[in-house]
Amino acid sequence: MASAWATRSGTNSPGYSTGNESDNHLCSKLVSEIATSAFDKRSFVPEGVLDKLITRDSVREELGRNLEEEFDKRLADRLKRPDCKGLRGPAMAEKFEQIEAAENVERQKAEAENRRLVDEFIFRERPAGARKLFAILICSALAAGKLRKALEDFSQSNTGDLDLPISTGAFAKKPWWDTNTIRNFAERQWEFLAPVFSTENRVLSLKSGHILPIVWMDEKNAKSGSFGRVCEVEIHKAHQGADPGKTVSEPR
Repeated sequence: MASAWATRSGTNSPGYSTGNESDNHLCSKLVSEIATSAFDKRSFVPEGVLDKLITRDSVREELGRNLEEEFDKRLADRLKRPDCKGLRGPAMAEKFEQIEAAENVERQKAEAENRRLVDEFIFRERPAGARKLFAILICSALAAGKLRKALEDFSQSNTGDLDLPISTGAFAKKPWWDTNTIRNFAERQWEFLAPVFSTENRVLSLKSGHILPIVWMDEKNAKSGSFGRVCEVEIHKAHQGADPGKTVSEPR
């Protein structure tokens, strides 16, 4: 499917593209659920979408697909090594069996690690797990095999959803964290962090990266106030509590 996250420059569509959404089944589903903030035209994933899409089964499927891509590439790369060149017939068949047997051992280790990550990290209850973190990662253009490595990094540092947003300085210098991936993660995480407004939580501490889940603004009747322009807005229904609407000030 075509990505709903187009490049920021040169289009009227919100957000940006990592270039691989069409190849990423779960990320494509997340893309289809995005909404656009009427405040600054940025994209955000409405509250509740992850509850519907990021399930144990969907995460296992995504990790399994990523693992298959990883080991297909590993096997192809292994067959290109010098010790395989020039082999034909029985000799090539024997070499292939040796390589495949060795790769199967590594595959089983990777499958076991995927199961641990699902049960003990992504869906753990206390402290809060990493479903949102997982969603950000699968939409951050990680190459095959790097998703599990990135999750292992976060798991080892005990970094989960409660630690979002994560600054770029927190990323270790490892091959799966290249400059492009870090930039994608740093920008894309905000699309999953739109605040929820409620009567119980009237004061929110927001950063400049937060995307306001506003779906309508009465800009024609905006008035000037001590904090800038003030206008009536409508908050996305998934991000509001008992109050049907809110009034916010637009920064100068």
